[in-house]
Amino acid sequence: QKSEKVNQPGYNIKGGVNYNITRNHNLFANAGYYERQPFFGAVFLNNTNDVNPGLTNEKVASFEVGYGFRSSKVNANLNLYHTSWNDIYRRLSFRDATTNLAYQANLLGLNQVHKGIEFDITYRPLKIIGFDGMISVGDFKYKGNPSATFIDDQNNQNVGSTTLYLDGLKVGDAAQFTSSIGTDIYPTDWL
Repeated sequence: QKSEKVNQPGYNIKGGVNYNITRNHNLFANAGYYERQPFFGAVFLNNTNDVNPGLTNEKVASFEVGYGFRSSKVNANLNLYHTSWNDIYRRLSFRDATTNLAYQANLLGLNQVHKGIEFDITYRPLKIIGFDGMISVGDFKYKGNPSATFIDDQNNQNVGSTTLYLDGLKVGDAAQFTSSIGTDIYPTDWL
């Protein structure tokens, strides 16, 4: 079989500003909008050559504001961010617990909102040693209630659809709290 050709252009636009208050202090902000082409599985659904009639790019809009501090021994950044990620496509495989039959679920129109605060710092008291740390606290949630279509894994037949009540639920598989602390040792200029 020969499939239809699909051309799905995307683009990315981003910009930012920085204002140096003094030699040691600065404020910054940036924003961007990104349309990302869907992965191949979203173009041709259900292992067929039929083009997804609801094919659309994923859309990501983000902005960030922050403060930075620089000195001979300490560098630090604090920033707040907000990202809306819309029209995400996911395909999930699962097995019915009762019948043990395998299915695919096509999730169309997933929307997520990621927001949070991040802080990082480096401290180098001596030329040969430095310390660094960071903390990130996020709040990643689904927005809206997308639909899911279920496909029989054996014959690729549509066996039903449903609404997924995800609005306000946390997004899984992404750390929403992270932190680290470390030490760097510089015994020579080249090591």
